[in-house]
Amino acid sequence: MASITKRNGRWCAQVRKTGFPSKSASFLTKVEARRWAIDAEADLKRWLVPPHQDTSRSLKLCDLIHRYCAEVTAKKQGREFEAYRLQKIARSDFAGTTLANLTAPRIAKYRDDRLGEVAPATVHKELSLLQSILKVAVNEWGVALAVNPFERVSRPRFNNARERRLSDDELEAVRCSLSASRNPLLAYIVEFAIETGMRRSEILSLEWSETEIVKRTVRLPRTKNGQSRIVPLSPKAFQILALLVQHREPAEPRVFPITINAFKQAWTRAVVRSGVADLHFHDLRHEAISRFFEQGLSMPEVALISGHRDPRMLFRYTHLSAVDIAKKLAVMME
Repeated sequence: MASITKRNGRWCAQVRKTGFPSKSASFLTKVEARRWAIDAEADLKRWLVPPHQDTSRSLKLCDLIHRYCAEVTAKKQGREFEAYRLQKIARSDFAGTTLANLTAPRIAKYRDDRLGEVAPATVHKELSLLQSILKVAVNEWGVALAVNPFERVSRPRFNNARERRLSDDELEAVRCSLSASRNPLLAYIVEFAIETGMRRSEILSLEWSETEIVKRTVRLPRTKNGQSRIVPLSPKAFQILALLVQHREPAEPRVFPITINAFKQAWTRAVVRSGVADLHFHDLRHEAISRFFEQGLSMPEVALISGHRDPRMLFRYTHLSAVDIAKKLAVMME
């Protein structure tokens, strides 16, 4: 806390914080003293513990996670999704480990335990994120660590490539299941994903101010690759927005006002009810992009919609139907 008093015609400002040496200075005016006190307090807040103390014995990993979530994640485009991941990690026993005990073998055990619960790609993301947190803590927060232990632990190998396409029967089963959902937004979100090829994060964070219903486009100011893009709307995607805008709440900026956690739970329940096996929401992006090509759009046109800058990455998401291509060839040869 800062205190400002007048002594011998000058204004004295003093800042105290438990565990830190007090700081004080005197000024000719009260305004200058207040300014200095604000800066001094902000400087002390940058330290989780006093710089002269052994941070490795007093700090826990969860302390760093909470601060990173509040100061770094909060400024990111996909903050809701990263915050959800970090909060889940912070509640684990592993996050209660002090920095002194955060050794490579301890991290490796966490990695192996998690591999028994989630996919290798998820574990890879978690370890990379935790490594970044410690890097910020050392470089910007004054946390004393000789090495970043996460750099010494190998990441699990994984292959994210999928060739999942939805058959007509599967899509119909999913739609029937969605119609039974208590939240009608779920069905609209799924159809919008298939019609636009947008990512889940892009759809759930989409705001009305980013829609151009007259032009039949939506503008995504910042996407996963850091670039903005404008997505053209198919007739069906346009109809969804036209319907939702009639029932929007004036104070609600989002087109699809639902939290990531609520959506994930509702989606999981809907897929289970449908009986469709091995279906991820991201598969809808694969489906959409493949359909764009099957409808005759060119590579540049599909890239403009999907936001892919590397054609090789675009091919990963593209799984054309050999049966449909055979039908096209038959028509062409007639």
